[in-house]
Amino acid sequence: MVTQGETLRPVKGFNGIMRRLIGGMLAAGISLLDAQNPAVNPRRVLNAVTLEPAPSRVNPGGLLLIEGINLGPAEGAKASSMPLPTKLADPEVEVLINNRAAPLFSVEPNKILAQVPLETPNGLIQVVVRRGEQRTRPAFVRVQALLPAVKTRSGAGYGEAAGTRDGSSVQFSATGLGLTDPAVASGEPGPGTPRQAIRVFIGGLLADATVQLSGERVGEFDVKAVVPQGASAGDTVTITAGNTAPVNRPTLDRLRAPEVRYTALPAGAQGARVLRAGDLRPSFLVVHGNRGQDGCYPAWTVDTSQGAASAFDGCLIAAAQNAVTPVIIANEQVSLTALVGPPTGTAQEGLSNRVAVFQPGKPAPMIVDTSRAISNLVPLPDGNFGGVTGTQVVLSINSNTGEVGPPPQGGGVGGGGAVPGVGGAGVLLNLQPIDGLNQILFAAGAGGGNQIVIVADDLNEPTRVKAALVNNQGAAQSSVDFPAGWLPLLRAPPPVPPGGVGGGAGPGAVNPAAARRGIGIVATQPNQLVFTVRTGDAHALLTVALPNLDARIIELPVGWFAASCAPTVNFQNFETTRQLVLFGAQSSQAPAANPCAANGFLLVDPAARTVRAIPFPQQGQANLRTQPGGQPDINDYVFAASGGGAQNTPFDTLFVLDALSSTPFSLAPDGLRGFTLQGQAFRADQISSIIATGFRNAAGDGGLVLFDLENGATSVFPVPEGFQSMTLIDLFFYTRKIAALGTKNNASGTEILIYDLESKDLVRVPNPDGVAFVGQLPAQQQQPGGGGGGMPPGGGQGGGGPAQQQPAVFLVPNIKANQIAAMCFNESRQPIGVMTVRIP
Repeated sequence: MVTQGETLRPVKGFNGIMRRLIGGMLAAGISLLDAQNPAVNPRRVLNAVTLEPAPSRVNPGGLLLIEGINLGPAEGAKASSMPLPTKLADPEVEVLINNRAAPLFSVEPNKILAQVPLETPNGLIQVVVRRGEQRTRPAFVRVQALLPAVKTRSGAGYGEAAGTRDGSSVQFSATGLGLTDPAVASGEPGPGTPRQAIRVFIGGLLADATVQLSGERVGEFDVKAVVPQGASAGDTVTITAGNTAPVNRPTLDRLRAPEVRYTALPAGAQGARVLRAGDLRPSFLVVHGNRGQDGCYPAWTVDTSQGAASAFDGCLIAAAQNAVTPVIIANEQVSLTALVGPPTGTAQEGLSNRVAVFQPGKPAPMIVDTSRAISNLVPLPDGNFGGVTGTQVVLSINSNTGEVGPPPQGGGVGGGGAVPGVGGAGVLLNLQPIDGLNQILFAAGAGGGNQIVIVADDLNEPTRVKAALVNNQGAAQSSVDFPAGWLPLLRAPPPVPPGGVGGGAGPGAVNPAAARRGIGIVATQPNQLVFTVRTGDAHALLTVALPNLDARIIELPVGWFAASCAPTVNFQNFETTRQLVLFGAQSSQAPAANPCAANGFLLVDPAARTVRAIPFPQQGQANLRTQPGGQPDINDYVFAASGGGAQNTPFDTLFVLDALSSTPFSLAPDGLRGFTLQGQAFRADQISSIIATGFRNAAGDGGLVLFDLENGATSVFPVPEGFQSMTLIDLFFYTRKIAALGTKNNASGTEILIYDLESKDLVRVPNPDGVAFVGQLPAQQQQPGGGGGGMPPGGGQGGGGPAQQQPAVFLVPNIKANQIAAMCFNESRQPIGVMTVRIP
C-alpha cells in the first residue's frame, strides 16, 4: 500500500479492459489474490436508462444499474411480484442507498438492477451492496429530483426512442418525471399523474401528450403523444418536467442518411454575418449582418424546412456597441427575440419598449409593446424571455404568445461584481480588515452563509497571512494565523489585458486578477479548506478545518512540488472518491516559469490527510501554460497533454489519471506527428472522451483523433481523399456521430463530413447546387502549395472585408436537435443561402 510521502509508480502496459478490470477492483477495495468478496465497480453505478458515465445522475424512483463482481448467485434472481422486494437470492442480496434498502428488480453475479427509493434526497449519495454478511465499499451517484429521460431501443440511452407507432401517435417510456398524484411507495407501480408540468416536443414542435405513471413497470412513465405536423423520422424527442431539461433526446424512428435543406438568401442579404437558430428547431433562423452606424443590425428570417426567407422590415438593436448579436434564443423552445429600435433612451434607463418575437410558421414576427423601456433581453429557465433594465429582470415575455407579465422571483441577472470561482460579491467588496489584513488571496463558501477567506498584507509577496471565517457582511467570525514559517504558494499571475486591470485600491478593494492567485478548495467529509503553501523551496498543503479553523500541514512526498507556475492551476475535486488532484512537479519552479513543467499528479485524500505522487507514464512531462482552456477533468479522469500546444508545435501524448483506481496511463495517435485541442469542443463528457484534431504537417491535416478515456483507446478518423484538412464541428452523442468541416485541396471548397463513432464509416454531405463553401471560410492560399488551409479566428473572410468587422458566426451545431446550420457561399465567397443538415 502506498502511504504518505511515497510515490506510486505507473504500471506499464495498463490500458483497455485489463486496466478497467484491475483498476476497478483496486478502487473497490478487492485484493487481486482474494476476489471472492462482492465488489462494485465505482464507474459502473449508472442510471439504467441513460447509462450516463460516472458520476452518473439518477432520480428518486429511478432505475439504477450496479455492476461489479460476486454481486449475486450464478443462477441469478428476479423479483416475481410487486411491490418489489428489497432482498433477493440466498444468501440475501440487498442494496443500501444512503442506508435505505432499495427495491430490487434482479440480481446477477455481475450486475444488479434496483430502484432508487423515492425518499432519497438530492445530492451525492452512497450505494452499498450487501451479500450475506459481506458489504462492498461505497460507490456514489448524484440524485436529482427531476431528471427526464426516454428509454431507447439500444438500451444505452441514445439512438431511436423505444416505442410503438399507431398512425400519427407514438407511445414510449420515460423516467425522472417526479412525484405523482396519487403518490406511490417505493417499489410500487402506478397509476399516477406527474405533479410537474410535462411537455413533449418532437422535432422542436410541441406535441399533444398524456403522461401517466405505468401501472405495470415500476419507476417508468407511459407517454402517449400525437406526432405534430411537420415532424419527421430522425427528429429528436424532448421531454421536460417543470423547467428541467432532459438527460437524453432520442430520435423518432431512424433517419437513414443525412438530409440537407437549403434556402437561398433574399436579395440584399450579402452582408449576412451571423446565424441564430432556434433552440429546438434550428431549421428556423434569424440571420443578421453587422451593426451599422445607426446602431441597427439588418436581419432576415430563414426557414429551411419551408424553403422560405424574408427580410425583417425594422431595426434590431443591442445595448452593447460591440455585441456580436442582438438576437436571444429561448431555452427549450423554438422562438427567438430581439429589441426593436431605433433606441429611445439610454442603456441604463432602457433603450426601447418594443420587442420582436420570431417564430417558425409565422409570416412576420410579433412586435410586443412592453409598456416600459428595457435595455436587454435574457432567456429564462421556463422558456420565456426576460426584459432587463440595469441589472434586474423587470418583466417577462411569453415566447409563444408575446404576453407581457411580471418578472420571475429573484429578478437578478447575476454577476454583481463577484469574481467567478472566488466567492461571493459581499465578501470581496465589503471585507472588513482582519488584524490589519485586507488583501484577499482566496475566498469560497464555507456553509451557514459564511465564507472561508485567506487574507494577507500583500497580494504578490505576502509575509503575514490569516485564514478567517467571514459572514455575509464581511466581518470575521474567527481567524487563525498560518503555521509558523509557512506562506501561501500562489499560482502564476494571469496576463494583464491591454489597458491594465483597473479597479480601486481602497480598504477591501480587490484586484480581480490577483484575487485568484491562491490555490485552494473546500473539501467535504470532513469539511475543510485545502490550500497550497511553501517554506523556502519546500511545498506542502495546509488544511483548515471548518468551522473551528484547526490548521495543519500535510507534507508532499519527497522530491515533489506543486506545479503552480501557470495562471490556471487549481485542484480538481473527485466526487466519486472524495479525493483531490493537483498537478505535481519534480522541481521547484518560479511563479513566472515558462514552460511550467508538470511531471505527474498529486492525489490528495483530505480525510486520511495523505498525498500520493503519481508520475506521468514514460517519465513524461507537460507544460501547463499550453494546456487547453477549462477544467482538465472529464468524469473524474484528469488529463494533461505534452508538447508545445502552439500552432506549429502540436501535443504528442495525453497523460491521464483514472481517479477512481489511481491508475495513470497515456494515449497517443499512431502515424501522426501529434494533435491539437480546439476551444472547448474537444470535451466529450457524455462518452468520457476527448476529440482532438490530428496533426501531420499542419493542424487538421491528420483528421480527427478520439481519445476514449474509459477504455484507454485511441482512434483516428482520417482526412478523406481530395481534402487537405478538417476541423471538428461537434459530437452528436444522441446518435453517436462526429461532424467535421472538411477543407478541399487548395482551399477550393468546404464540405460537412460525418463519421459514425461506432463503425468509423464516413458520409460526405453534398453541398447544394452552386455552393462551394459551407460554414466558416478557410483562409485563401496565397500561392500554389502555400498556406495551411486553416481557419482564421472567428471564422473570418480569409483576409477579405473591412478590418473592423465583428466576428462572424457561419456555422451552428445544435446537439439538442441533432442538426447543423451553415451559411453557404459561392466560389467568389459571397453568402448566397443557408442550409441545415439533419444528422442520421
